[in-house]
Amino acid sequence: MKVKNKDRIKRQNKKTIRSEMVNMLVWTSIMTMLLVGGGLSVIIFQWSSIALREDMDFYMESVEKQFTNHLLFWERSVIYLSENENMNYFFRTGSTEGIEKVMKQGINLFSNQNMVSDTFPIVSDYYVFSKNMEYKGIHFYPETQSADNIKNTRIIDGIKRYRDQDKMFYYRKNGQEIECYFSVYDDDMERMGYCVAIFDMENINKIFSKLEKYQTYYWSIQTNDGTEIGGTGLNGILKDELINLDGEIKKDHKKYLYKKNQDSFGLSTYIIIPKSKLTYCATSNRLCENL
Repeated sequence: MKVKNKDRIKRQNKKTIRSEMVNMLVWTSIMTMLLVGGGLSVIIFQWSSIALREDMDFYMESVEKQFTNHLLFWERSVIYLSENENMNYFFRTGSTEGIEKVMKQGINLFSNQNMVSDTFPIVSDYYVFSKNMEYKGIHFYPETQSADNIKNTRIIDGIKRYRDQDKMFYYRKNGQEIECYFSVYDDDMERMGYCVAIFDMENINKIFSKLEKYQTYYWSIQTNDGTEIGGTGLNGILKDELINLDGEIKKDHKKYLYKKNQDSFGLSTYIIIPKSKLTYCATSNRLCENL
């Protein structure tokens, strides 16, 4: 009887030890999985944040570059105006005969360089003025004679204001239109005449609206004197605080990623996105799929 009791006790002890070992292995496995899983989650999260940061930098740069490329159309037009013999003759004498045709040939408002899409130009109107204030303009959109007269009167007034200022570029808003007044120079840097390019801010908005996938973003196009001629504003951040061409800035306990670019015609562009969008995107599969 005693032998049977001893055997039963041994068997019970074996079961208890076996159970404890199984429990220990199970808990060890669970803890290992949790540690490994947690480590992998951290690594994946960090990797996602880095990838999203690179994506965000690339996207901001791409949008900025697209705007800059459109300005190249504008730059080439100035080179054309300063080098074309017919235009040079117009600037010297004020003779407008055949000038509209010459302008349309060299300043093609319908070219791909000037278009955001098939029907949305950046520059919608272009005027040239001789020193004696004779002028000719070309237009993307057809206008009635009445509307054309009103616009011409406004542009003449703008040229007079520009001539009275000691500025290379003079910008003026008119609703969704931005008028840029500037001069054309010869090889000796002598002023030959004046030009006006009118660009459509609503169509420029279409370029920067591609940043909407980040939900919260800020952008601004500013002149050399800090006047904003388009954009959402910089959410209280001053352009002087954006020291580098790209980087990170902290404002009111919030961090932002930014890019800036000094373009031609006295313009600078700024793009700012809250850094919190990186964390939000890294933890939101649905949003990240959209990125």
